[in-house]
Amino acid sequence: MNKHLELNFFRIEGHYGVYQGWMKRPAYFIRRSCGLAALLNILIYEKILQVHSIAEAGFYLDQLARPYLPRPWGIVRFSSLLAILNRLSPKKYQLVAFKKPLQLDFVVAFIQEALEGGHPLLLLTFNHKSPDFHNHWLTITGLSWKDGQYQIICSNWGQRRVYSLNKYLKEPSLYRGLGYFQELSS
Repeated sequence: MNKHLELNFFRIEGHYGVYQGWMKRPAYFIRRSCGLAALLNILIYEKILQVHSIAEAGFYLDQLARPYLPRPWGIVRFSSLLAILNRLSPKKYQLVAFKKPLQLDFVVAFIQEALEGGHPLLLLTFNHKSPDFHNHWLTITGLSWKDGQYQIICSNWGQRRVYSLNKYLKEPSLYRGLGYFQELSS
């Protein structure tokens, strides 16, 4: 693999991607809307929506939340995100989900394939001990190799964050989901 592979990801008023706190909803819903923020990252990256300001991003987050208000457990499913994407886009997309064992080499190959195809990935984790991953969606925009470790570059809470993929996979978690949306060929 290349030592560094990163998408040319967008910025909104200096932020790296979307922050769910830009919604105009009660804190209860904001805390449970990370999946909608990750989806809005995809909608903007794929140029389905044009967003140039925090106010516009907040408006779209509120619009996305109307039919899909987060449940008490706070997790929007991949299938719901795909349904929203296909409702808003003139193109049709399918979910390409990671289905192999959670081994580093398989995960790296999957992330690399998606990024080389120009697709940011969505990562969902339940019950991870790190607060950056605990019951949370984030958007993977890059992969690098540094100091003998794979690192994922992510949009998380509107910031560019870098995490050790090796460490993430070694720590226990109840569930992990990884996938990306790919345009259906006509």
